[in-house]
Amino acid sequence: MKIETVLKEFKEKVCEQISIESEGLNRYIVNTPFKFDDGDHLVIVLKNENNKWALTDEAHTFMHLSYMLDVKDLEYGTRKSIIDDTLKMFSVFEIDGELKLQIPNDEFGNALYSYIQALLKITDITYLSRERAKSTFIEDFRHYFTKRFEQYKPEFEWTPEKDIQKKYVVDCKLEVNGKIYLVFALQNDLSVARATIDLLTFEKWNLKFNSIGIYEEPKTIQDDLKDKLTDVVVKQYTSLSEDNEDRIYNYITSQI
Repeated sequence: MKIETVLKEFKEKVCEQISIESEGLNRYIVNTPFKFDDGDHLVIVLKNENNKWALTDEAHTFMHLSYMLDVKDLEYGTRKSIIDDTLKMFSVFEIDGELKLQIPNDEFGNALYSYIQALLKITDITYLSRERAKSTFIEDFRHYFTKRFEQYKPEFEWTPEKDIQKKYVVDCKLEVNGKIYLVFALQNDLSVARATIDLLTFEKWNLKFNSIGIYEEPKTIQDDLKDKLTDVVVKQYTSLSEDNEDRIYNYITSQI
């Protein structure tokens, strides 16, 4: 099919604000008005490989998302589910970060429409609502302790033997170098209040442990609740950032 015909189909199926630039043999840059939130345009390339036409982003979309999100956040949990579902929905496949859509039966216009929809939906993961984002905090928390402390076999949703009714649930329990660490994921006022009550109860039971609190966003928590927790928790971290991940690991493994 002639490239002029392809461009005509693109404009008919998507929009008039589309142009094509030849760049190399059987390789064309498809310019569209669609952008990331920071103003950069989506990267879309039309290529012919082994006599088959395909649309590809040449791995640009994930690279661009990595500027706003940690790459690991795209590899598991809620965000990964959104990406996987999107790729399946629009028949796009991913290889080493490259998103590609084979064009069936010379349906260039329909293919571009689907491909743009897929890229835009994937970029939407940066706009997860606050409630949706909270679910990823717990996923991030569990993923971090599962991977980073794998040799210590972390226990999630742990309760002491004395708590027969399982009223006092700790987000993660670790035993490292003979010491017990109780770690709380602090994502809202309720979880901070719960952690405070749990720690006070464990003190009354004379349990021996070290306690750690990790906030999602401290500024969203009421000051009086944070103050009460500070009185009973041993160590606190303001987030599960990459730097803090190293600090948490070093703190726990360096205690003698």
